[in-house]
Amino acid sequence: MITIDIQTLEDICCALHVDIREMFTYKKPEEQSALFAHNRIFSRNKLYIYYYDGRKKSIVKSYMTIQNNNSQNVVSCTFYMDIPSFEEYDQCAFYYIGKMDPFDLVTYCTLINQVNPMERLGMCFLNPFHHNVKTWGIMFGISYRPIAPFALKFLLSTAPLNENELLEENLMITQDEIKIMKQMNMMLLNQ
Repeated sequence: MITIDIQTLEDICCALHVDIREMFTYKKPEEQSALFAHNRIFSRNKLYIYYYDGRKKSIVKSYMTIQNNNSQNVVSCTFYMDIPSFEEYDQCAFYYIGKMDPFDLVTYCTLINQVNPMERLGMCFLNPFHHNVKTWGIMFGISYRPIAPFALKFLLSTAPLNENELLEENLMITQDEIKIMKQMNMMLLNQ
């Protein structure tokens, strides 16, 4: 075993252009790869996201691409929010780039608007188990109309959903969820 003083460690990190924190938080590639292998979300490189916008009184479609770089243990993502169709995702109203942090039970996304970097979005969703291709999540950030913090419920799928699977009442916050919000003063999704 070799011991090293902190100054020497800093010098090595400087020479290698590596943040010193990476020396203490390093995960072996096979550990991260095993997590990706068991997480159905990361077996796909495209995700389809739906939510109900009460301002527009309609279901909004969004699209996310995933770039999984196992060699660097990084999952990057690009989020095309509010698109006319999945074929025209480049015509999105909002364009974000960010990263995903997968865990066994849940995945987090941190996204930055590429037109206005001040605007950030966060997503949190439960990882689907077994052969499920759909899961619920919460998206939060700053609304543009009105300008205020927001949180909304969304449905994520590994394949596009047909109209029969996309009912407005399923995407809207339910009476049970409103009841929970009043009792607990927090938004919990009724799975």
